[in-house]
Amino acid sequence: MEWLRQVWTDVNLTSVELFETENSAHVLAEPATLDGDGEISTVQLLHQTLAEAVLEKYNSTVLSSDLRLPSGQDSIRFDQIVGFVAGNRMLNDDILRFTLLLMAEQLTTSQTLVFSPHAPMLGFPRPPQHTRLTSVSFMILPVFFSSSNHWGIIIVEVDMDMPTPTIYVFYYESIGADSYLSVMKEIWNKKLLAHLKLWYVQDCDDRARAEGFPFTVVEEAISVPLQPDGTSCGVMVIAMAYSYLTGNRDFPLHKVTKAYVACMRLRILWMVMTKAVIEPIPQLIKEHASKTNKELKKALGRH
Repeated sequence: MEWLRQVWTDVNLTSVELFETENSAHVLAEPATLDGDGEISTVQLLHQTLAEAVLEKYNSTVLSSDLRLPSGQDSIRFDQIVGFVAGNRMLNDDILRFTLLLMAEQLTTSQTLVFSPHAPMLGFPRPPQHTRLTSVSFMILPVFFSSSNHWGIIIVEVDMDMPTPTIYVFYYESIGADSYLSVMKEIWNKKLLAHLKLWYVQDCDDRARAEGFPFTVVEEAISVPLQPDGTSCGVMVIAMAYSYLTGNRDFPLHKVTKAYVACMRLRILWMVMTKAVIEPIPQLIKEHASKTNKELKKALGRH
């Protein structure tokens, strides 16, 4: 909570791409002067406003509350978010998955699939019913490097507007190690590409099946930006996914500092806490919480 209560107008940044359209940070006005203490940009004022909005949600939400996607496809408990996004801890797979799914629902009208980071090991799920591979625009696969506790991401874009249907494969992780890139390429070639080929065969007619996989595959490694600390890899992955899903693709041009990461963490909190549906607490839990609160006050000698 103290992290959220910091003075965000002191964080001197003029541009952060993540969720810029959703929270209007892309609309920059002339710097404003407050109390004669110097110029404060609209982005700085915006971050203070976002922090206050998140704090309001924090104060009205109990740890056992469920946050679910508007579609109802997935949910996450509030206690899985508290302490992981705010501050400087590494994001876990639940937060990463939920945020990416929320982005896929909220940021684009095109078909976007988000795979579990466990899919390369446990197997990819069946394709959505009545959905052809050719109708999907993006596929997102977060990749967890368990040996080093690090996140990367594979972003797959299907472009049917090219003379030859093309699949673009973008690899990104925020340290820039060749060993991580090799792992992601292996996952693509041996796991995800095989899944897509099987998907294509299953939903096409005999003639198309005989002609084979029609896509040209273009692979690209994204090497920047690099993370400024040891725990922000998950935040960087979310930011890169946003950059490609929205078509901005400006994140690789940004120099990311610790202050930049802090603002991205704040924006992730804001996105999750304001765009997800917070489920009402069942009456029985409310009564139990109230009883526990009274007992604690009595034990502490308060009335």
